[in-house]
Amino acid sequence: LHVFDSGVSSTYLWDLEHDANFAACVLFRKDAMGISRDARGEGRWDALHVFEVKGGSKGSAVYKLTSTIMLSILTPDAGKMHVAGMITRQSEREEVAGSARQHVINMGKQLEELEIQMRHALVHVYFGKLAEVFSHLRNFESGSGEVKQQHGALQASLAAALSA
Repeated sequence: LHVFDSGVSSTYLWDLEHDANFAACVLFRKDAMGISRDARGEGRWDALHVFEVKGGSKGSAVYKLTSTIMLSILTPDAGKMHVAGMITRQSEREEVAGSARQHVINMGKQLEELEIQMRHALVHVYFGKLAEVFSHLRNFESGSGEVKQQHGALQASLAAALSA
C-alpha cells in the first residue's frame, strides 16, 4: 500500500499453476477536490491493472495486461452534473526477462503506455461527446418558443440519463 498526495496505490502478486508463471494486480485511486471553476467539484480516478505473466521463449516472458479505468466527476449546486465513464483495454507483449527487476521494468512500461492510451481515449470519447452535446444544447437557446420547449424536454431527458 502506498499513499500519495490525494491517492493510494496497492500491488499484489501471486504464483500461478506453473513454476515460472505469476500474476499481478496494480490498483490506483486518485481523489480530486476543487476541480470545478468555483473549486467545489470533485472527481475520482480508479484504475485496475491485472497482469498474467508466462514464460516465453528462452529468456523472455509474455505479459498479458487487462486494464480498467473508472472516472467520475461531480459538479456542485445548481449546475449539478455527474459524469462517469469506464474503459477496459488489453495488451500483450513478449519481452526479455532474466530477473525479477526486469519483470518490474517490463510491467511498468506496459502499464504506463496502456494507461496513457486509455486516458486519451477517455478525454476524446467522453469529454469530446459531452462538449458536443452541450454545444448542441446551447444552439437551441436562440430558437423560437417551440424550439425552447424541445430544448427543455431534451435537457430534462439528458439530465435523467446522466443521473441514472
